[in-house]
Amino acid sequence: MPSRSSDASPTLVIRTSTASRVQAVIGVAIFIPFILVPVTGAEGLTGFLIAAPCVLALVITALTHMFRYRLVVTGTAVEQTRWFGRARWIERDRIARIVDARIDTGNGSTKLVFLVDAEGRRLLRLPGHSVRDGQLDQVVQLLGKPVRRPSGHSLSAKKFDKQHPGLVGWHERHPVLTAVLGVTVLVALATLYAIKTTA
Repeated sequence: MPSRSSDASPTLVIRTSTASRVQAVIGVAIFIPFILVPVTGAEGLTGFLIAAPCVLALVITALTHMFRYRLVVTGTAVEQTRWFGRARWIERDRIARIVDARIDTGNGSTKLVFLVDAEGRRLLRLPGHSVRDGQLDQVVQLLGKPVRRPSGHSLSAKKFDKQHPGLVGWHERHPVLTAVLGVTVLVALATLYAIKTTA
């Protein structure tokens, strides 16, 4: 069944840029040995056989998202296709304003565009790292809604959230704590595995 936004002819179609796809492949090539080599060295073939399917699942998920990403703007709606080809669409009439920002990620900044309703709730989040430079600016111009740009060239997620509450996630506002929790979980799982195999 066609998506509801396909009822109107697309005015603008944006797909993942070639540069983003290349970066994703390089990132995966670095990620795989970074995880598998230590596990294999510590646990041998058994560790490899356990870790490999998990890593493969993460890789497939990330690459599927990257290669299937699509943003379509029609005269009546905006549709964004992300994880595993899942599409989400909103009517353009629901968009009250646009927040156009650059968020500091710690190793650089990324452009994010938020489509917001009249009550300040996020309708869609459009990431700039997946598309070519200038394409999100085309979307902003095409939609023709009031645009708010936070003060400051590039803001941390926490500072941005103070100006526009609720648009970025908890993990983005607390990157260090998120990383610590992630490492803690991995260490706990590895410890449980080691205890089980040596018992």
